[in-house]
Amino acid sequence: MPIQQIMLGISPGGSSYWINSLGANGTLDRWYDCVVDSGDNILVAGNTTSGTTGYGALAAKFDTDGAIQWQRSLDGSNNQQFFACCLGGTTTGGSSEKLYEFGSAGYGGNGGLAANYNNAAGTKDNDLRLVDSLTTSWGSGGATSFAPASSGVNPNIYTRIILVGHVAYGSGAYRGFIHMINPSYQTVATTAFQHPSSSGTSVEFKDAKVDTSNVSDANGTGAKVIVCGHRGGGVSSGNTNLWLGSFTTGGGTGMQSLTLNWQKEIVYTPSTNTAAYMDVDGSGNIYVAGFTYNTGTNPAIYKLNSSGVMQWQKINTSSSWSYAYAIAVDSSGNVYSAGQYSNNAWLVKMDSSGSTVWQREIDGVSGGQEIVIKGMKIDSNGDLIISGWTVVTDTGGQKNTFLMKYPSDGSITGTFGGVWEISNLSGSFSNANTSVATSNLSQSSPTISNTNFNALTDAATSYSPSLISLS
Repeated sequence: MPIQQIMLGISPGGSSYWINSLGANGTLDRWYDCVVDSGDNILVAGNTTSGTTGYGALAAKFDTDGAIQWQRSLDGSNNQQFFACCLGGTTTGGSSEKLYEFGSAGYGGNGGLAANYNNAAGTKDNDLRLVDSLTTSWGSGGATSFAPASSGVNPNIYTRIILVGHVAYGSGAYRGFIHMINPSYQTVATTAFQHPSSSGTSVEFKDAKVDTSNVSDANGTGAKVIVCGHRGGGVSSGNTNLWLGSFTTGGGTGMQSLTLNWQKEIVYTPSTNTAAYMDVDGSGNIYVAGFTYNTGTNPAIYKLNSSGVMQWQKINTSSSWSYAYAIAVDSSGNVYSAGQYSNNAWLVKMDSSGSTVWQREIDGVSGGQEIVIKGMKIDSNGDLIISGWTVVTDTGGQKNTFLMKYPSDGSITGTFGGVWEISNLSGSFSNANTSVATSNLSQSSPTISNTNFNALTDAATSYSPSLISLS
């Protein structure tokens, strides 16, 4: 697989900006999620069809300038895909942290796939697992981690990894689940939610974050887990509603349990309202990106306080705007989100009040070439890290991975390397008209097993990056 990397510029402070596209022509290669370590290195989760039978799960690490550090894939007799990733397991951060990647595996029946990599070397730490929730299928979801400030313990026993998704339940339906583990994959707490009366109605959890605004000690006691998703047969409307849940994690020192604090639904009365991604700020405010559907699909962005009370809500009903897939909030309360604009991608910055600061379109120079953004993080300099996939750089009619580092002030526009185009974008976000209602999902306690799973081949692949500097 070649890597094509294009430099977008260098900031006065020395940060470089770039787009990096990895993949072989004619193969399907995608990044879903990304995470940034304490050295501003970028780690990603995805899948590939290059050299695999079906899908192969794909993991990689890039430095802050976009140069690849290592890449590995998992290949078996069927489909393996990574959808989410997070860092955890130590007190020191940086290269000593472990990279945890989560997804699904088709080997021997569908289940959850969990893998553990060494951040510095990219070696698999013999912690490949097939995780099952008493079902034959496990849908994609999100993952997050929290490593409190406890010192002198390595790995940090108070680190928690929270994984969310959905599993088969009843006839043709799903129930959403939350699984909290320690860095050794030992279960700390597990819970699931389903429709209270209909086994044929689905509940799907998409993302989770840890609210640290009430942490009371160096072990993380007082942290909350916030989860977003959507459910069918919603309260008030009977349609699919966006779902949010808040969980306290008491039961002793650190995060030891998951106790429901509240569950809410954001109701869009005409039709569907779904969640895709979320973030939480230092005050416990909750930010959710998703989309509504009535006569068309429209991106929606919400801010709620820690009690689930709506602070502001924005929607864009302009032509060609659809889907919000990613969101991140910085230390000043500015909100960044990304999604689909026709076949291209949109990127927007809002201030803490929900007013638009700038918005951009990302496209190939030929126009109308698919770019899908699925993940977003903010590094220590406040720059945006964005992951997804694109057809722009694949001449074989398939998709390559897409990874981008972009300044938070939106200052870079233009044509780059004869390949990419970033421009201002018309169409504005306005106040939405949804309501918040108390949800009525039923809670259960499924048993999730963590089984060693060595039937997949873990392999390293080397790349020769191609760098075009536009500074």
